[in-house]
Amino acid sequence: MKPTEVKAQLEEKTIRSESKQLFFVDPMVFYSKEKSRARLDVYMEIPLENLQFKKNYNSKKYDANVSYTVAIKNFAGEVVENESMTDYVTTTKEEQKGLEGSAKYIVREYYLNPGKYDMEVTLVDMNTKKELTLRNKIDVVDFINERISFSNIMLISNMATENGKRVITPLVNGNVDNLKELYVFFEVYNAKSEDIVNSYSFQILDKNENVVERETLHIRYHQVLPSVLKR
Repeated sequence: MKPTEVKAQLEEKTIRSESKQLFFVDPMVFYSKEKSRARLDVYMEIPLENLQFKKNYNSKKYDANVSYTVAIKNFAGEVVENESMTDYVTTTKEEQKGLEGSAKYIVREYYLNPGKYDMEVTLVDMNTKKELTLRNKIDVVDFINERISFSNIMLISNMATENGKRVITPLVNGNVDNLKELYVFFEVYNAKSEDIVNSYSFQILDKNENVVERETLHIRYHQVLPSVLKR
């Protein structure tokens, strides 16, 4: 199986979140050729208005400094990934006036065997020592042995085409309130050599579990088929 290449674009402007949450995380699992392991993409969004910037008197600019740790444990509680990194954001005095609605994006990539995992991502604003830990359950599908399998579903705030390739902007914070159009992206994998024709249904519920969108898809599966739905 060879997935069609899809380029993910992370822009410095995003949909404004009303929350003052320090940062957001969205883990996504996809098929990979890497030693029969799946690829886990960990998307992080840090609203710049939530960070403390300090003036750098040498450069005359304003700097923010964050550190983050990504820790992943398997079902037995064994640590399989533990990565600590630092990152920086530098702005001008003029850019400081427009921090609202801007964000710093970080993407980390890991390769995992099929199974269930617990992930903790901790972010620290080094200027204020403000800290937040977000936890997620990760279920890695056996893409090789499952006849038909799906990646995780990614919410998308924008989709375009550049140089013949599809360019998508993930909606990491999950805030769909201000979107005029909602895009949903996922990949469907066929592990067998022959084509398969199947029908699948999906529905979208609101916070009160009322159905706001329902559709049935009739798809012919080759060895791999990425799918994008616009709603």
